[in-house]
Amino acid sequence: MALRPLIALLLLSAAAHAADPRLTRQQVRNLTTHAQQAIAAKDLEPARITLEEALRLCRTLPPNEYKCITDVQWHLSRLYLLRNDRPKAEAIALARLDLLTKNQLASGPPDLDIGVALFELQSLYSAPGNAMLERIYANRGLQFYQRCISGYPAYRDACDRNLAAVEALHASSLFVAQKYAEAAPFVLSVVSRPDAGVQKELLIAALRIHITILLSGGKVIDAAPFQQRLLRLETAKP
Repeated sequence: MALRPLIALLLLSAAAHAADPRLTRQQVRNLTTHAQQAIAAKDLEPARITLEEALRLCRTLPPNEYKCITDVQWHLSRLYLLRNDRPKAEAIALARLDLLTKNQLASGPPDLDIGVALFELQSLYSAPGNAMLERIYANRGLQFYQRCISGYPAYRDACDRNLAAVEALHASSLFVAQKYAEAAPFVLSVVSRPDAGVQKELLIAALRIHITILLSGGKVIDAAPFQQRLLRLETAKP
């Protein structure tokens, strides 16, 4: 993103805030779109400036519009990961989770954005050396989606699919740490679902782990159907 269009966007954002909250919301959307375009072009610093301005505008809106803030934080956290600034990405992800959690009603359906925020932190901590934190957020994610599935049937499919992602990532972290016995029940839970119940990339990764665990225990016959399923998924046309 060139400097001149960026300056124009920032001037427009100030005008929007002064004029009308509705214009503020629209300007946040415009800024976020331009930031995404800048990220795609690998112009990370202009993207950061643009998202920070969008975040500032969000904070001028009424408190019940807090999702404006958390949506921009979602983009900012990923931006800082692209900049290899994990501490900043972590701080923003934690702030996002905190704001979402504070606004979750005690009664009523779960805010699925909370589950996503938990998964983001689990992902951040899935690198070696963060096993304790990865486990904490994995457990919180598991509990969140299990409550969702048992308490809100209308959300069951979405929550079960997201639960599979939490289980797959946790199994992968345990597997990398060579804790095969701990990883086994989580990965088995993932591969026991139908193909449509798990994101394809996660299912493929879970199948590879499951097959490796079975073969390491000498269970060649047990591994065979999972190997066939893996081959089918890997060779399927998009």
